[in-house]
Amino acid sequence: MGRNITIYIIYTSEDNDVRLQLSRHLETLEESHNLTIWHDDPISSGQQWKPQNESHFNQADVFLLLVSDAFMHSEFIKQLEFKMVIDRYRAGESTVIPILLNNCPWDIDFNSDDYNFSFKELHVLPEGRKPLSDWDSPDQAYNQIAAHIKKVVAPTSEDPTKEESNIKPEEKATNTEKEAQIAIHFSEEEAKAKIRVEEEKKIQKEAEAAAHRKATKEKRLKGEAEAKRRAEEENRLREEEISKRETEAAQQAKIAAEANQKIKETPQKENTTTKKRIRVGLLTVVLATAAIWAFSHFGTTKSKKESTPIIATDTLVVKDSVTSKKSKIEPPKKEVPVSKPTIGDTFDGGFVFEIDPLGKTGKIAHIDDAGPMTWTDAMKIHEQLGEGWRLPTFNELRIMHQTIGQGATNKGEFSDELYWSATVYDEYQARLIHFREGNTLYHYNKNAAHRKFRVRAIRDFSR
Repeated sequence: MGRNITIYIIYTSEDNDVRLQLSRHLETLEESHNLTIWHDDPISSGQQWKPQNESHFNQADVFLLLVSDAFMHSEFIKQLEFKMVIDRYRAGESTVIPILLNNCPWDIDFNSDDYNFSFKELHVLPEGRKPLSDWDSPDQAYNQIAAHIKKVVAPTSEDPTKEESNIKPEEKATNTEKEAQIAIHFSEEEAKAKIRVEEEKKIQKEAEAAAHRKATKEKRLKGEAEAKRRAEEENRLREEEISKRETEAAQQAKIAAEANQKIKETPQKENTTTKKRIRVGLLTVVLATAAIWAFSHFGTTKSKKESTPIIATDTLVVKDSVTSKKSKIEPPKKEVPVSKPTIGDTFDGGFVFEIDPLGKTGKIAHIDDAGPMTWTDAMKIHEQLGEGWRLPTFNELRIMHQTIGQGATNKGEFSDELYWSATVYDEYQARLIHFREGNTLYHYNKNAAHRKFRVRAIRDFSR
């Protein structure tokens, strides 16, 4: 049994009956040719469509598009998912087969910034591009469609020289006429057989290429999954360390607060020893508070000077005319803390999206997007924005999505589009991230002039 071939059907809710009929006619292929047929929820009128199982969508060998008037007027043909289907076809990763259901404007041109496409460049079924609605026998059309799909997923090698017609002349002809007729007959048969052989070879090559592409894609997806797992583990360890430090700081702050409250509740005594103890206790609380504040903001144990409390005295007259002094402790004057940028702050001409635990060094993203532009121009973004600005690496772009992008609060106001990274995928392609959902599986030709995407430049800073 050969390699499993996957077919993914995309259709509208109005055409669900056709999808069911087609699936029934393909059941024999599923059983005899190691074929798997997938479909998701149908496309609803006026609504965006998204595959429920993205792995099925991304791994399909063949896309069956049920093209109808509802399909051609749906939001799907304007979406990124439709473009992804066409890109996979253009890259040779999938076969796309449109099936014409009724009379509709299927032969229009799809134009965008980076591609032009028309269904006319594909093999449209049924044969002759005759819509299913115009067939007197729909079963005949379904059988024809199933036969073509069978050639795509499991090409045969039938004998192309087999004779298909029996000629019975009504009148007796001379030997010369018979020989001429036989010669003409076999000449036509040979031409037809040659065409069939060439077509079968072509279909077989397409099937082999699809199998190779799938194996390569599975290997790539496995590597990306492993890299993602390692990155998630690093993030988890970093978050646990931050949580641990915050917990320790909170505990120290609680101890200092309890000590301060205890001092406030202690009755004031009119002797020098008690006054000294109060001043020492208050000074200890102030120093502990300063240490906690410095630790929570800078992650170090470096102490910060605090203002010494000012003690004022008021004279109090008692009945026996003996003068005593009542101490009054005023709150310490707080110094203005040194400015320390945090994630999401506007700083040095951009948004802070990464910073070291000491708050001394970090990275900022530019306030605005640049582009769309080619990858070559993106690598020279410093020529537009100034020295120090550069295109982020793939990991920097991923962190940006998680801290100030749509993976967080979208403080950076990123668009629902693809963004270039400076990390290459192979000799000819560079990696990108889609900022709507953080999809990291994109990679496009970095030298193609028609591949233009957005750029968010970054710059390192130190204090």
